[in-house]
Amino acid sequence: MLRHTLLSLLAATALCSPATAQEITMDASTFGKLGWQSQQAVDRSRLNSLLERGLLEPVANYASDSVFGRLGQTIGFVDVLRADNNRAPCTGALIAPDLVLTNAHCVHVSGPKRAARLEFRLGYLTTLDPASVPRYGVERRPVERDEDHDYAILRLTEPVVGVTIPPLRVRDPRPGEPLLLFGHPLADPLHVSRGGCRAHPQVPLSGVRVNHNCDTLDGNSGSLIFSDEDRSIVVGLHHAGGVGANHGIRMAALIEESPTLAALFRAPAEPEPQADPQTEAEVERLRAQIAALQTQARESTALQTYQRALSETRRDERLALLKAVQRDFAGTEAAQLASQRLIEEERAAEVFGITADSWLSGTPGKPGSLFQECVDCPEMVVIPSGAFDMGSPKNEAQRDDDEGPVRRVTIAEPFAMGRYEVTFSEWDACAADGFCRRVADDGGWGRGQRPVINVSWNDIRTFLDWMNDGLDGAPYRLPSEAEWEYAARAGTTTPFWWGTTVSPDQANYNEMDTSGDALQGVFREQTIEVGSFSANPFGLFDVHGNVWEWVEDCYVDSDTGAPIDGSAQTASDCGYRVLRGGSWLNDPWLLRSAYRVRDRSDDRNRNIGFRLARTLTP
Repeated sequence: MLRHTLLSLLAATALCSPATAQEITMDASTFGKLGWQSQQAVDRSRLNSLLERGLLEPVANYASDSVFGRLGQTIGFVDVLRADNNRAPCTGALIAPDLVLTNAHCVHVSGPKRAARLEFRLGYLTTLDPASVPRYGVERRPVERDEDHDYAILRLTEPVVGVTIPPLRVRDPRPGEPLLLFGHPLADPLHVSRGGCRAHPQVPLSGVRVNHNCDTLDGNSGSLIFSDEDRSIVVGLHHAGGVGANHGIRMAALIEESPTLAALFRAPAEPEPQADPQTEAEVERLRAQIAALQTQARESTALQTYQRALSETRRDERLALLKAVQRDFAGTEAAQLASQRLIEEERAAEVFGITADSWLSGTPGKPGSLFQECVDCPEMVVIPSGAFDMGSPKNEAQRDDDEGPVRRVTIAEPFAMGRYEVTFSEWDACAADGFCRRVADDGGWGRGQRPVINVSWNDIRTFLDWMNDGLDGAPYRLPSEAEWEYAARAGTTTPFWWGTTVSPDQANYNEMDTSGDALQGVFREQTIEVGSFSANPFGLFDVHGNVWEWVEDCYVDSDTGAPIDGSAQTASDCGYRVLRGGSWLNDPWLLRSAYRVRDRSDDRNRNIGFRLARTLTP
């Protein structure tokens, strides 16, 4: 009794000041791993104390066909790798085969805490090998997110199969009602908080807030709060707290705010309609009204998703969203629009050579087509065979001597080049899988779709190991210097693929100190996201500016005697390697297709990145 009296006072006091969202951060190297043990002895001691007193119980103690086992099957572990290179795991609930509900503060969409990569684990009941726990990819952009109500709905990259999602109803908790809450405290296996877990007996509901005294720890953010009297009823979404007074968001408020939740959850369970013949007509009218509202909410969500698909500039993400609308919202106007748009995308793909059997299959198609080994891997473009004059003529403005003599180079077979410079998102995926051991520094500019920087030629070996792990066929590699210039020129002979001068609308570079006929005045002073400007005729982005790109070749100060078959020069002293393309820091003449620069293979710099290549023939 004393304990609950004190908790009542604590909860009442907590309502007078903003609650701090429960957020646990870990080192990025732990992303994707299970069985992580807290380095904070105080937190671990609290968890052990709650277990000893029966206030927390491992769900693994219950049979899978028990009520706790069945409910626990839909509660999972949301693993978040943030742009600031911290890991911030939370709890999430599977509310549809491909939708997960959690807190908005777990999944930031901007700023240094924004989510760079997400995963969802179901069935994490013991600290077994991670391979034994199903892992699902999660789209970085939430379907819905509201910071005021602290909820986010995430979409999985593939639906969960074999798990039954029980029908749930929503209502507000009664004062003092017994509750229960599932979660992953301290990123540990799934636990249920039940002993002493009750709605607050005295403090009334306030706005979107619901108060409870279910004991929680960091990592419990995003836990659904169930009635322990009727476990088909959800009363809230846990938000903040600890051992003692805790706070959640009223589920009834969330379904009023969210069209997706309104469509998925049944109407408030109380009062239950009575089987009275005199009210049957009214009941049927209400049911029809509810069905109409759910249909309206579904139509609205479908249209929002379709509009989001149209705004996507990356073709893979656009296609994935369009297919999701077509699949998940069949029968709606948005699904019909999505089907028509997919037909148009297919027709456009035929023009550019992008085939359905090559996209995301790792199987290259004809020149101009795209392929991708995995969702976290760089997109590749098939470059056609051909011949070109490598180097610059003596009359080209700002020419250096090591750009000649001009020689005819033949690329006998098609090969593949990265559509974009390798991004931080891709490098971080390599690091998360344990291959890229070094965390590349972003200089405080942000990660995600910006090109990775501060990586040496030597560092890139680990990224190539990751790309080639388990790969059939020719390996990924850096392009040769000849391949790079051939792909950058894309059949053109001018200093830049578009002509003789450059402007800030065409590339990211330093325009403040200019030469030739270039305009003056723009200097962005940092990298920008890849693909921000037009692609060249071969479909490659950012071959001029943004970051220097490492190539395979050793540096020699003349092209005399260099290979004419497109292969790399590797016979000379390789203390220095070649970089191409110029960067955000450089004057425009350094961005020319023929310009060459050297650097030590172990050097790292904030204006150096790289782009992949791959041989396509055995």
